[in-house]
Amino acid sequence: MPRGTERKVTRLARKLSEQATPEIVEGIIKDALAGDAQARALFLKYLAPALPRPTPTPIKLAAPKSGEEALAQIAQLAGGLARGELDLEASRLVIDSLHTYLVGTPIGDLEAKFRELGLLMLERQGKP
Repeated sequence: MPRGTERKVTRLARKLSEQATPEIVEGIIKDALAGDAQARALFLKYLAPALPRPTPTPIKLAAPKSGEEALAQIAQLAGGLARGELDLEASRLVIDSLHTYLVGTPIGDLEAKFRELGLLMLERQGKP
């Protein structure tokens, strides 16, 4: 038999499987709808169309210089999300970063004020 030629048995098996495929697929879908966990798994793995992967939206924001700027940027991102201009995942990452900045800003401001007050107190006591 020449190379690449199908055998009789292979042709018969292919023909039978092609004829039975629609019935099998319908059975899997019917069972999946009836709650069969294995049929659902088969459907999701082999039959369901692939979900489109979201393309990340580039977000251009300058680094905030104050808490007010960070809050304004969060509001800007929330507006973009509400209008459907930004994807949730990218926005969540940026908002989390801005939130971290906001949480750290008051602490940094307080530390600077304590340092300033500490220096003023040292100057009043005559220490450098």
